[in-house]
Amino acid sequence: MNKTNESTLFFEELKKLRISQDIELSEISNRTKINLEYLESIEKGIFDFLPYIYVRLFLKAYCSEIGSDINDCLKNLDKTMNTTTHIKKEEPKIKINESSTPKSISKINFNNFKFSDFNKKNLANLLFLLLIVFFGIWIARNISKNNINNSNESSFLEDQIPSESNSNKLNRITDSFLISNFLERKNISILDLNSPFELSLKSSENIIIELSIDYTDDQLLTLLNTNNELVKSFNQNFFLRLEKTKGIEIRINDKVIDIVKSNNPKDLIYNTISKELIIVTYLKR
Repeated sequence: MNKTNESTLFFEELKKLRISQDIELSEISNRTKINLEYLESIEKGIFDFLPYIYVRLFLKAYCSEIGSDINDCLKNLDKTMNTTTHIKKEEPKIKINESSTPKSISKINFNNFKFSDFNKKNLANLLFLLLIVFFGIWIARNISKNNINNSNESSFLEDQIPSESNSNKLNRITDSFLISNFLERKNISILDLNSPFELSLKSSENIIIELSIDYTDDQLLTLLNTNNELVKSFNQNFFLRLEKTKGIEIRINDKVIDIVKSNNPKDLIYNTISKELIIVTYLKR
């Protein structure tokens, strides 16, 4: 309990001022949301019920309610508590063996350090937040790792061949790229067909194709969309390069061409004179 021995006590004067204006403490408590017991302690000159900074705030609100001079009351509070600063400083409670030599500490009893419940609560909150942050980072790293793995399991040509959204900027699958990354397997068969000749392509997936007909330099590079059919007539031959064969159906004059379905590229060349159908399969190195 902190009180002065002066004949005039400022907190008693505050109480008299409040009573003279017919203001109840409960009214001040309702308006300021300050606990009624804290207000009663202020009027009794008891200022150690809370840390000093909160006492100042409560006294300031109390003075404002009864119309007293706030600055004078705060100065009197400082004098009453023998405080020269606005923040109460507390020295750490450390026991030092007095028998030890100067500038030496024989033993420090850390058990005497006492932290308030307020500080302990903040420390617990900080540790909880750090735990959430580290957990979030761990989840993000695992998601990123899974995305990379899923990307690696997709078509090997994903970085070389643009997606449907970039179909207007399609890149050809060059011979040099195939030679560098794949092994070539060639199969030649005889396909005896009569004119008129027609090539038909239908796919259940989006596939990039490159098509050249009758030895012309005019090559078609396009994206075969899902469930869309491409039909082209030819007289002498065709060269067809597929990004992949998974989900595609190839017909020549309504004859279904039997090919192994995979995510690897494949070439088909047919010559109407020799009747040869050459199928080149590319296997990853």
